Amino acid sequence: MVAASMSSCKDDMYNNEPNEPLKLSVDSITVNKKAQIAYIGVTARDGDWTMTGSEEWCTVSPASGGKGVTRVAVTFTANGSEEAEGEEETAVRTATFTFSSGGQEKSVAVKQLDIDILLPNPHPDYEINQLIHEELATWYYNGEPGDSSTAADFNQEYATFYFKFLSTLKRNTLDVKEWSMKLNERNDKKYIYSYIERNPEGTADRMPLKLNYGMEFDLTDQYGGVLAGRILYVEKGSPAERGDWFHKVNDVSLGNWIERATDDYQYNRLIDTLVHPILGESPKLGMLSFSTLGGGQLVDEKKTVTLSSELFANNPILGTQTFEVERLAALGGGVVNVGYLMYNSFDPAYENELINTFRNTFKRPEGQELDNFILDLRYNKNGSVEMAELLGNLLVGNVEGVTGKTFAKYEFAADTGVSSNGRTALFADHEESIGVDTVFVLTSKHTAGASELLINALRGLDQSVVKLVVVGEKTQGLAAGMVKRTVHNPGDEWEYSAWMLAFTCKNDKGNGDYTYGLAPNGGEEVSEWERGENIKWSTTWEWKGRLGSTEDPLIRHAVDMIAGRKFIPAGDVTNAGKSDRRGFPRQFCFPTNMVMELSE
Repeated sequence: MVAASMSSCKDDMYNNEPNEPLKLSVDSITVNKKAQIAYIGVTARDGDWTMTGSEEWCTVSPASGGKGVTRVAVTFTANGSEEAEGEEETAVRTATFTFSSGGQEKSVAVKQLDIDILLPNPHPDYEINQLIHEELATWYYNGEPGDSSTAADFNQEYATFYFKFLSTLKRNTLDVKEWSMKLNERNDKKYIYSYIERNPEGTADRMPLKLNYGMEFDLTDQYGGVLAGRILYVEKGSPAERGDWFHKVNDVSLGNWIERATDDYQYNRLIDTLVHPILGESPKLGMLSFSTLGGGQLVDEKKTVTLSSELFANNPILGTQTFEVERLAALGGGVVNVGYLMYNSFDPAYENELINTFRNTFKRPEGQELDNFILDLRYNKNGSVEMAELLGNLLVGNVEGVTGKTFAKYEFAADTGVSSNGRTALFADHEESIGVDTVFVLTSKHTAGASELLINALRGLDQSVVKLVVVGEKTQGLAAGMVKRTVHNPGDEWEYSAWMLAFTCKNDKGNGDYTYGLAPNGGEEVSEWERGENIKWSTTWEWKGRLGSTEDPLIRHAVDMIAGRKFIPAGDVTNAGKSDRRGFPRQFCFPTNMVMELSE
């Protein structure tokens, strides 16, 4: 449990506080004559709860509990057998369970039939879905999972239950991004950020290496209507290259896989093939190129690239460097010391690597300190809030006028048990803080989650003390964070980890509503791709798309501002306005999130 003190009121539209002290997951149970166990989820908001009504043939455990969510087991003996002495063979048995808490009572009607009929077979994940639903009732911030008006169908596969249930919540706006199956259509589908995974029992809290193809990609169909994938970056050793285009996987057109879909089945097939490798499989990418340097058509190269899966560690530090920039004489001349970090995920497993990078690369002796810093978050869409806080402190935590300011005020759903339903993180000096006075953050439409949290924290500071300049595109707009809740059904070999939206965040100025993304200073957007979105860089260009090159369009734009060759746009970083999001709203190979680590 996170211990903190905080008192504030959430906006009414996001108020997830239950309107009653007691909620039950079911109001009736009917079983056949066999001995068996059923379950009831009890949510008590205000304090302890009790239960009455147990019979010898249907006992309840536990029959009382405390505040929060409790899973209650109802154990039935066989009806009409030697185990049920005194009962007639044909008697239907009934009982009423009465639950009480906070001055409220609710009942569950219980019936055990006298025949061994085949009642609708529950899905194997039925009980797990009940447990997941109980966690949602406590933690989920935006929506009404405990409201009986939102039906929960537990009788389906666990991931299907999770996404379908969340997508039907009445007030679910923070967790949902709308998108269209085709780029030339208006948004007509929902993408849910919250997600769930199944792992072997006992492994959910570990971070095992996972098979992947060492690349990340997105999709577009803006060039001649050909649905194509563009590779955003690759890990060392991948046969693909940054900026490569592909339009087929295993000789099947991406358009065939996606446009024919009546639901998300084909869409998921695409994701599963490239995102979740199977050991021994080697998918082939059919490659594309542009017809001319400045053209707008993709042409089939009639060649393939064969991928091989490996266990990549995915160190999020993709590039670091320091360099000098000469300012124009008209602006006073002189040399500006600049640091550059491409950071791809706020992964707590690499906390020491991040600290060591600042110690060994960016920390300078007195008189040689870095003046400006370029933080490249263009592909960074996930990670922990604690790592975002750490990076903020490493950059500016020791600056006078920053230390002690609010980094983020986190607000939780009412039933979490987090003290006062929130906690506040402050900027603080770190022994490796470098104290720069201007931070340039490079962004794209993929920048999300913990990256947006850090940007929002920096824009909450006095801009005359620390200047924030965002260079790139407006960010994705995940203005809320998640917690991970793991459930396990006794006797099941699997455990299920559900990342669920649980809190919002506000900076020192009270800003936090960036649901549609954060816009660069003055609203001026810059594409990371040379000459707009049109092509992969020419083979005649020396830098050829290398990450961290000062010829990269975004880095070059920031450097030109530092040198004075371009003016920093007037105005601060602002919340982006609502607009249609054409095509797929995300990168594919890694989830988009912002996660808070909780101590139970």
